[in-house]
Amino acid sequence: MNTNPDRTQAPAILPNPPIVFPHVHQLTLSNGVTVHHLDTPGQEISTVTILRTGGRLDAPTTSLPLFLSQALRNGHSEMDSAAMADLLDYNGVETDAVIGSHYTGLAMTGLPENIIHVLPDITRCHFDPLLPEQVLDSLTGQALTLLDMNRKKPMWWASNDAMIMLMGNPQAPLARIETAADIKSITRRKLMDFHMSTMNPAGTHILLSGRVTDSLLDSVSHLWGQFTLAENVAPVYKNIVPIPSQAKRAVRERPLEGSLQSAVNMVAPMPGRDSEDYHMLRFTITALGGYFGSRLMQNIREKKGLTYGIDSSLLGMHEGAFLNITAQFNASARSTVLEEIDAEIRNLAVNPPTGAELQQLKAHLGSGLLKCVDGPAAVMETHFAPWKVGTPPGYYQRQQQDLHTLNSDTIAEMAQKYLIPANYLTAVCIPC
Repeated sequence: MNTNPDRTQAPAILPNPPIVFPHVHQLTLSNGVTVHHLDTPGQEISTVTILRTGGRLDAPTTSLPLFLSQALRNGHSEMDSAAMADLLDYNGVETDAVIGSHYTGLAMTGLPENIIHVLPDITRCHFDPLLPEQVLDSLTGQALTLLDMNRKKPMWWASNDAMIMLMGNPQAPLARIETAADIKSITRRKLMDFHMSTMNPAGTHILLSGRVTDSLLDSVSHLWGQFTLAENVAPVYKNIVPIPSQAKRAVRERPLEGSLQSAVNMVAPMPGRDSEDYHMLRFTITALGGYFGSRLMQNIREKKGLTYGIDSSLLGMHEGAFLNITAQFNASARSTVLEEIDAEIRNLAVNPPTGAELQQLKAHLGSGLLKCVDGPAAVMETHFAPWKVGTPPGYYQRQQQDLHTLNSDTIAEMAQKYLIPANYLTAVCIPC
């Protein structure tokens, strides 16, 4: 080890090493509950995440799963919320709500022996939840405050309008805009009904990572292997409404009183994660605007100073995939920003990244892929991606292979094939 490095010389930049994905074990209990576990040597802390089918897109209104996950850890019929809080605090177990498009969950982090100690009561909260009214009142107040803040933001409106345009139906789960009336309509009875519909063994996954002892695995398997779907309860299923594969180019403009900025959200349907082109297309969209050194950032932010930030990404999910471009700027810059976005898309097809720019892009993409194995929580997130967002078999291995072969010609091909001919749906929110 060099204890006196030469600070005048930049350190060598080495290529990312091949990524080896640790094997996550799966155990299906007799009632259908799936237990996923990864013991990581050297870890002292364990994480146990209980996930049940039924998330933001499956519930009657978006906030309901969030309220449920927050309220669920507040006791059961024989332990009130204060006693539950004391139990968790005494054992040093931290709990967090986990909310996804199609899953609602609760994560616990702590020493494995301490999680084992609180696990019976946490499990009881799922089977026999208290769901206190005062907790619901507090969550309602917080949600209404957040909604009021969001309604003053031009990007919130532009993003909502873009999703309505993309889906072609404001009632589609991906396009629904939650209102204050929706939030106020959430009652304890509705929480309980939705919760019971998520308590389906066949749709329950329990993820154990970090230090996974035999005792912890046995405790989880014993407690969660003995419940069944309640009688007269219809289980909730993933409410997957596909993104339309075709769109007709359109622009929607919304005035927002009191706003000092404009916001734009451009979307367009793209091939899903099961497409052979998905990874190369995602890399191309990243080159366009997915990191600080990208074309949109370098031109519209750094060179022209029209925005503090602009971003492009390819978002893939069970419903499909779409290109998403977002930016905020002064109202007077609207035409210029939109023209420059179009110009950069076209330029990418004839003047793709080469040399140092290409290497910088590949380094950025490679570091992002490394995050998939950066600790047990990241590995478990990667492992669960097929259930969460619908990644096909071999998805991350294929991504690694495609990144290795990524070159300028491929970026130009993807831009020409998908980005230039795309029918962009553009939602703009402007001051008035």
